[in-house]
Amino acid sequence: MEGDFNVVLNEAERSRVCYNRSSIRSFKDFLSNAMVVDMPLQSLSFTWTNSREDAVWSRIDRFLISPSLLICFPNLKQWGLLRSISDHNPIVLGDRMDD
Repeated sequence: MEGDFNVVLNEAERSRVCYNRSSIRSFKDFLSNAMVVDMPLQSLSFTWTNSREDAVWSRIDRFLISPSLLICFPNLKQWGLLRSISDHNPIVLGDRMDD
């Protein structure tokens, strides 16, 4: 599954703002209960910005993958792409990223 989950998994996924530890814990519990893996993000640290002069950045967009899919596709990765008009960077899931 992929989406904007509007929550981070740890403090390193958000720049310069307060962290809601309860939300982080709840999201980690959801991942565990759903039996999915958060894929590491290649090429970017964050996927969203508030686009202000004093910008805040977060990684709230992600692919969540079942471990059985990772057995079938062990080279699966997600890449962050450059954003255009949206405040979200698009992300792509694949087993290779052409230059």
